[in-house]
Amino acid sequence: MGELNIFISNPAKLSIKSKNLNIKSLESSEAESLDSLDSQDSKNAKAPSDEVFIPLDNISSIIVDNPMCIFTHTLLDFLAQKNIVLIVCDDKHLPSGILLSLLNHSKTSLHLRTQIKLNSKTKATLWQEIIKVKIANQAAVLEILGKENSEVLRKMAKKVLLNDSSNLEALAARIYFSSLFSEDFKRSKSDFKRREENIINAMLNYGYAIIRAKIARSICAKGLLPSFGIFHDSSLNAFNLADDFLEVFRGFVDIYAYKYIEFTSRRSKAPPCDEGRCPFETPKASGTIAPRKSISDLLCSPNELNKEDKLYLLGIFKKEIPLNGKMYLFDKGIDEVISQYLRIVLGKDSALKLPLLDTRFCD
Repeated sequence: MGELNIFISNPAKLSIKSKNLNIKSLESSEAESLDSLDSQDSKNAKAPSDEVFIPLDNISSIIVDNPMCIFTHTLLDFLAQKNIVLIVCDDKHLPSGILLSLLNHSKTSLHLRTQIKLNSKTKATLWQEIIKVKIANQAAVLEILGKENSEVLRKMAKKVLLNDSSNLEALAARIYFSSLFSEDFKRSKSDFKRREENIINAMLNYGYAIIRAKIARSICAKGLLPSFGIFHDSSLNAFNLADDFLEVFRGFVDIYAYKYIEFTSRRSKAPPCDEGRCPFETPKASGTIAPRKSISDLLCSPNELNKEDKLYLLGIFKKEIPLNGKMYLFDKGIDEVISQYLRIVLGKDSALKLPLLDTRFCD
C-alpha cells in the first residue's frame, strides 16, 4: 500500500495505462495530487501538461470532488485489487461514497464467522476501552491547547464502565467541545448526514469522513465485515465497525483542524502552504490559505470548505501517531489497530492497544 493521497477537484478522466493511474484533464483543467509530482513518492511519474501518470503501488487513496470526472471500469477493478480507497464527494463537496475491496483476504470466510460469534462480554470490554481512550485523547487535546477541563476529562476516562453503561462518552463530549471552541458550539448529531451549521463542523466532519474511509478499507483488507460493529449496530449503516474505531481517532482530527483554524484566523494574509509555516506540515497547494475570522465568528460562518482546507485535512495522513510505544504513519496506525482487533476476534489476544494522543503528534 502506498502513501499518496490524491485529491481531484477539476474535470478529469481517470483510467489505467501500464498499471499506472492515468489522470487526463478535461476542459484544460488539471488534476491535483496531495503531494507535488516532483516529491520523493512520485518522482517516477510522467506529467505532460494535461496528463499525469502515477504508479498504483504509490497510492493510498483518491478523493474525487468534481461531478464531471469520468472513471473506466478497468480503473475501478484495479483500485479494488490494489486495495486503494476511492472516495467520491457530493454536490456539497463532502464525501458521500466509498469504493472498497471485498473478499481480498484468503481467510475472509473464517474471519467473518468468528467476528459474528464474538461474545457480548468481549464486545462490552472493547467498547469500554475505546471510550476510555476517546475521552483520554479529548483530555490531551485540551491540555496541549491550554484549555480548561482537561483534568476533568482525564478523571472521567478512568471511570468508564463496561459498554460505557453510564454514558460518560456523551457527558465528556459536552464538556470537551464547549471547552475546545465555545459554549455556543454545537456538534452535528451525525457526521455523515450533511448537517453542518458552520465551517468548524464542516472541517471536523470532512476529517472524520476520510479517516472513516481508511478504517473501512483496513477492515475489509483483514477479511472482516465493516457492517458488524462492536457497539454501533444500525441496520442502515454499512460501516458500523468503522464508526466504532473512528471514535479513537477523532481527537487527532480535532487538534489537527483546530490548529489550522486558529492559524488562519489570526493572519490577515496566510503564507503559501508549501512555505512550511502552518501549524502542521501542510500539502502543497496553489495560491494561499485564505485568512479566517476568529473562532467565535466561525460559529456563524458558511460551511463551505475550500480546496486548501481539504488539502490540509488530507495532510493528516502524513502525521505519525503514538501506538504501543512506537510511532506509526496514520495509515499504518489504523492498520495496526484493526490487526489487533482481528487477533482478539481470533482468540489470539485479549487486550486492545489504542493510540493515545500526545505532543509528538503536534511536532
